[in-house]
Amino acid sequence: MRKKKKLYVKIFGLSMLYLLIFFNTLAFRIDDINFDQRIDDSSSYKEYKVFNDGMNKVRYKVVISSPNEDVDLSKILTVYPKIVTVDPKSYASFKIFGNSKAKLEKREYSFDLNLVPIVVPTLQKNDGKKTIRGNAGVIISPTITMTGYGGEIDLSKDINIGSIEFKKEKNRIKVEMEIENNSHSA
Repeated sequence: MRKKKKLYVKIFGLSMLYLLIFFNTLAFRIDDINFDQRIDDSSSYKEYKVFNDGMNKVRYKVVISSPNEDVDLSKILTVYPKIVTVDPKSYASFKIFGNSKAKLEKREYSFDLNLVPIVVPTLQKNDGKKTIRGNAGVIISPTITMTGYGGEIDLSKDINIGSIEFKKEKNRIKVEMEIENNSHSA
């Protein structure tokens, strides 16, 4: 009987730890995970919103890296602001900008968007005295792989539409066509 009780206590403790970790990881959300912009153009940018559904203030350092590319996109793409602070039950935004000085060939490039967590110290009142304490907990460090393209892309020359057939089936119209994609992303 005693062994069963110890086993139940261990299972309960592990399940509570799992739930604590699970709910902390759900506190992070980002509204979009695609870049899909021209990298070598200063007029191209995209804005992202980072949501904090948790109960504590979080701060992230936004870093771009391109580990598997022959071109280092961290020197071409710019992030502003580089540090994002998100209050509880709120959101903050940052932008990624392209660079017109970069000369890239016409193709698709991938990069990693890393949001590195920074510990936020908080002030706490104890009997009228202010004390500083650090937060300890599970904070995720998301890495999102995004893609952008270089060079001028003219899809009117790269996408060819072949035969098109319209068929009427019952109360619906069905369209069948052949599409050939010769673009940079094919």
